[in-house]
Formats: sequence, structure tokens, C-alpha cells
Amino acid sequence: MFIFTPVSLLFLSYAIFKLFCLLVSPRPRVLIPSYQYSPIPGLRSWIGAIRFMRSPLTFLVSAYEIHKHYQGPMGCFKLSNLYDELIVLCDRKKIAELYAAPSNVLSSFARNKENLQIEWIMGRELSVDPYPIRVIGENSMKGFQGFVEEGGVAEVKRTIEEWVGASSTEWNDVPVYQLSAFAVGRFSNFIFGGEELSRNEQYIEILSEYGRAFITSIQILRLIPGRSFKKARSLLAPYLYHRLFAFSADLPSRQDLLSSLIATTPESQRTVPHLVQALFAVNAAVQATTYLIANALFMLSADPDNLLPELRAEAQQHLPLGTSSTTPQQLNKLEKLDSFLRETARLNNALLVAGERLVMRDFWFSDGTFVPKGSTLAVPQAALHRDGNVYNAPETFLPWRYLSGHNEKKEEGHGDAKKKGNPNPSLHDTNDSDYVHFGHGKHPCPGRHFASLTSKLILVSIILDYDIQRIPGAPLPNRQRYYGVYNIPDMQYKMALRRFDQRVVNDTQS
Repeated sequence: MFIFTPVSLLFLSYAIFKLFCLLVSPRPRVLIPSYQYSPIPGLRSWIGAIRFMRSPLTFLVSAYEIHKHYQGPMGCFKLSNLYDELIVLCDRKKIAELYAAPSNVLSSFARNKENLQIEWIMGRELSVDPYPIRVIGENSMKGFQGFVEEGGVAEVKRTIEEWVGASSTEWNDVPVYQLSAFAVGRFSNFIFGGEELSRNEQYIEILSEYGRAFITSIQILRLIPGRSFKKARSLLAPYLYHRLFAFSADLPSRQDLLSSLIATTPESQRTVPHLVQALFAVNAAVQATTYLIANALFMLSADPDNLLPELRAEAQQHLPLGTSSTTPQQLNKLEKLDSFLRETARLNNALLVAGERLVMRDFWFSDGTFVPKGSTLAVPQAALHRDGNVYNAPETFLPWRYLSGHNEKKEEGHGDAKKKGNPNPSLHDTNDSDYVHFGHGKHPCPGRHFASLTSKLILVSIILDYDIQRIPGAPLPNRQRYYGVYNIPDMQYKMALRRFDQRVVNDTQS
């Protein structure tokens, strides 16, 4: 029996008031259409997810081509991918508004925390404050350039020589993904913390395993990388204790990313386990660079007779002493390599969709389209990069597409560096509304300049010193291997490398 008391009457009055508000001001209807969902109640999104998983790229491009011509709710669509549902934006005005929205309204961090399972993959503390990513953004080029010349180049050359041979003129079959992963791991960790990290072979091997497990563990088990932390902790403990002691005692030490991480870490978390988690976080952030380099080598090995001479001639012109005295400024002069990398990234996206944002409160786009709190918004990156209204022959790989004098891009992007008067731009990591490989708007990828530097240095080291060919009779790599919205490079593909001998070229030409 309900007993009327002043408190119960107060609660009852409040409940009646809230019900009245809902009836008078009903919640806006979500009118966004779904794509390829089933009409069967209870199975609609599940059937849609299965249809998407059959051929993710074709599915996304087909949906984009239908909805890109509309504004309002028809200018986007719902996509289900077994794990969750995305609202994919297709008209350019909505995409621009997504990239311009403040992070407390449309949050990339909240989405990444949910999507990447940061608490399980990287640790509870980083799920609250991802300070390592912020640190790499603040230091991605500033202060790192000296380390490139000091020993970063040597780490790259040493890695390639281990896989191919320092002086071998015979063809060697080399696994492309593993070469890319080790080169990125050693170079990045030399920049991050010095030889104590880059020359620790077990640690670099763990990072390579971690990179391979990262996406699949997110999608399937979500726990595999935890084992990697335990292994790395014991390997790195002596060096990290030394760096922590140097910081606490105010002793001179190498001013690198690790020193910035130690200084930025809250005092209560300034421990070896937390530093290992932070190092894994920044290495996870550069995993996409490994994918890009692997895909670039796939493209090179598929057509070396046309691509390699052009790229090598340009590198020899701007790097007359080879890579031994390379600077980021010299690498930015390699316009053909820039264009080649940008085109590789355009057609070989690590992600089908980009710019994912969790809607933190009910949100209206300027055209009146309503999305409720808790929704996830996304930009169809792979479809944007294949838009026939922007690119001529959008499905064709044209390595010099972005060079002046070539008109394979129908119109210049809004963020083009050359338009802004940058005297020495890096086209590869320049964002615009048609190329969102590194994001766009207020929150582009914080490590994009470091990723571009790493990619160029590793590729130019191979281009200058080695010949490349596809292994006779070997099939081309599978470049469309999807786990949900993630596109994973073919980790089994091998190409043939041998030491480049300029004397042989001169004899042939004479």
C-alpha cells in the first residue's frame, strides 16, 4: 500500500512533471536511413552487418555514392558492423561540421576509448588521460630532428641490412610487413628513448608481435597485448629505473620523448609499469606507419621498372651523399616520393572510416539533421578517396597524381599547403577535405609529421641502396584484408631485394 508522505508526494510530483515534459516536448525523431538492413524485426542491424562484412569496401562505396548527393537526413546513413552502429556522413557540409565541432560535443577520445578498448589494451590510467599521445603531438618534430642525423638513419640502414645483407648482390626474399615493422620500431624507439630501446632486440620483437595482435585483439579477444606488457616490463626495467632516477635527481639526460613522458606523467604514476604502458601507447599510435610503408613496398614491387628509376633519380638529386646526412627538410623536397606516398595512402587506407566521434549530447547539424546522444559519427574515408567527382580514374593507382602539371585530381583540396604559401610543404601529411588520411579540421593526427618523416626515411633508404622486384611467379599481395573497418596488410607477402650497384647501371648505359 502506497503511503503518502511529504517526501513521497514530492517524488510523485516530480515524476508527473517529467512525464508531462516528455509528452509536451517529445524527443526528436531520428530520421537517418539505414543501408542494407533487413526488414525483419530484431534482425535488422545484424543482417546489415553480415552484408557489410561480406565486402566492406564495395558496401561502403556503394552507400556513399547513393547518399553523397543529398543533404538533411538522407545525406548520411546507418552502418552496422557486428560490434556497433555508425552514422556515416556523406555530404561535405556535415563532414566539415563534424571536424569543426568542439570535443566536449563530438568526442574522438571518448570514441577511441570505447572502440579501441583502451582500458584493456593500454591500461586504466591511459583510458582516463591519454597523455602519451598528447606528448608525441607536442614533440613530433620539435627537438627530434637532431636525433634523425645522430643515429636514426643508422638504425634504419642496420635493420634493412639485417634482412637483405649488407653487401649481397644476390636477390633475397624479404617479408615486407616484418621488414616494415622492425624498421619503424627501431627508428621510432631510437627517437623516443635512444639505443637502449632501439637495440633491445627482444623489445622490438615484442612490439612487432603487439602490432600484429593489436587490431585482432580489439576485434576478438581484446586481451592478447596484456602479455606483451609483462615481457617488456622485465626487459626495460633497468633502463627505465635509470631514467626515472635521473629525472628525480635532476641529473643530465637525453631530452627525448621518454623524458617528456616522465615529466608529463602524474607523480603517482611515475613508475616502470606505467612508463611501459605509455611507450606501448605511442608505439600503437605509429602502427599505421608500418601499414603505410608495407603498402608502399607492395606497390613498388608490383611495378619496379616504372616506379623505382623515377624515385631513385629524385632521391639521388636531392640526397647526393645518400641517407647518411639526411634532414627532414631534404626529405620534403622529394615531391615524387610525396605524391607516391599520398596516392598509396589514398587507395590503401588502414581504416575504411575516419574521424569517428561519440556524440556527447544531442546534436543538430546546420541542415536540421538530428543525432541523439550516444551515437557514433564517422567519415567514409575510403569512399571519399575514391570519389569520381574529385579524382579522375579514382580506382587507378597514379603515383604522380599530385605533382604540378598532372591533372588527375579534378580540384585542389581546401587545405593544400602550396596554396597557403608554405615554401617547403610535405604533401603527404597535408590534410584537406578530400584527403583525410591524417584527419582534418581542429583535431588532425598529432603524430602526422613524425609518421611522414619515418615513412620517407625508410623508403628512401631502400630506394637508394636496393633493387626491388616481385618474386617470379608469386601472386600479388592481398591489399583488402578487413577486420571490421580495419584494413590489415598482407603479412605473408614477400618481395625480392638485392644491393643496388651503380657500376652495373653505368656499364649497361654505356
